[in-house]
Formats: sequence, C-alpha cells, structure tokens
Amino acid sequence: MPYEMKHCKDCGRTKPLTQFYRHKESRDGHRWNCKECGKNATRQWNAENPERKAEMGHAYYEDNKPTSLERSRLWTLEHPEERKGHARNWARQRREDPEFREAQGVANKVWRLANPEKVRSAGERYRLEHKEEVAARSRAWKQANRRRLSDQENLRRERKLANWIEDVDRQVIFDRDSGRCGIPGCGLTVDPHDWQLDHIVPVAHAHCNCSSHTAFEHSYRNVRVSHPRCNSWKNDRLDSELPPIPLHILETAKVALEEDAIAI
Repeated sequence: MPYEMKHCKDCGRTKPLTQFYRHKESRDGHRWNCKECGKNATRQWNAENPERKAEMGHAYYEDNKPTSLERSRLWTLEHPEERKGHARNWARQRREDPEFREAQGVANKVWRLANPEKVRSAGERYRLEHKEEVAARSRAWKQANRRRLSDQENLRRERKLANWIEDVDRQVIFDRDSGRCGIPGCGLTVDPHDWQLDHIVPVAHAHCNCSSHTAFEHSYRNVRVSHPRCNSWKNDRLDSELPPIPLHILETAKVALEEDAIAI
C-alpha cells in the first residue's frame, strides 16, 4: 500500500496519511490509529483515570512551567471570548454546586497556606493598583465594624503597656537611624513627615515564650525607623521570617522619596 494512504487498526478504515499523527518509531513515521480514533481513546482513558490525568498534568506543568505559563497567556490573548465563557461556567458551577464550591474553597485554602508570600505580594500589588477602591472599601468596613476595631486596638494597647520599658522619642530614633528605613532589604531614606516606628519584635509576640528571640518590649532597642509600606508588609513577622522584600514595595518607597524631594 502506498504511504499516501494508511489503514487504521482501530476503526478499520483507510484514510490519507495526513489523518495519522507522526510516530518516529513506526516504519512509515505515523501512528497505527487515525487521529479520530486516537482522540477517542484519549478521551476514554481520561474519563476512566481522572486522578492519574490530574497527576500527569500537574507534573508536566511543574516540569515546563515557563512554557506552560506563556502558552496559557497567549491563548488567553487570542481567545478572549472563550476565556470569558470558561470564567462564567466556573462561576456558575461554583454558585450552583455546593460540593464543587467546598472543594474549591479547600483547594484555595491549601494553596494560600503553602504560598503565603505569593498571596501577600498579590495583595500588595492589587492595593497599589486600586488605591481609591481599596480606600473606599476600608472606610466602609471600619464604619461597619467600629466595635471590632476598638477591641483590637484595646488589646494591642494592653499588650504594649504591659511591656512598656521606657518612653521613646521619635526624633531620637530618627536621628539615631539617620532617617533610613530599618526593614531588612530596604535601607532607603524615609520622608521626615511620613514614617513609622517599627517594633523589631512585634507586639503580637508580647506573650510569646520562644527561646529563639527576645520577648516584645517597647523600648529604644526594640524600635527603628520604617516606611509605612515596609512596616505594613513586615506586619507581625520577625526579621528572621522575612523573605526578600518585594520590588514593588521598594518602588513605592522610591516614588514617595522622589515626590518629597520635588515638593521641597
């Protein structure tokens, strides 16, 4: 039989060679079954082995992450309507199927716990790009949760007062630190009119009995100068728990410094 035509061993029909996928180990360089039969076999196997298919897909993604992400990005750009359709279907399934919604919630929680820095960086980028929207939501939340805010501030104040060693003069700290942010990885000069005191051992560790670090105290040795954004990013973590500071945090500090210099 000439190689321009080939007999499919699955469906038994003779088809043009272009209807067969390539296979380098075959004598004629093509698979034994046609494309249609091969797709049907793949769909059947996927339906019968969903867990194995998911494992293989995850392994391939991890081994080829840059390529997979780029291919996904290009497909999204080239198929905007299909992408919207997938998003609508996902949202409808999440809304109408309680089991699917619960499974998605568990998967999201596991991912967030396993990737805290990605979650934190994504949140910082979002807040940076949607300042007005975030500020409006924050004001509305504070208005609706005054009692909760009051309880949180009272708890923080009690912890701080219980570990008060000495009064701290902000100007003395500013001069001591030469007006530079002390958060690891920053070190940029702060705006003299817009900076915060950062507790090196945070207030959240007031009742911690860990031997790996000193206890919280409000004193000169436990405070330092910091940018508001850097201090917010550090949150209640120790220096030893901090990853490299995200670039967008540093860019925010640089922009604020440049704006202050222009104003002067």
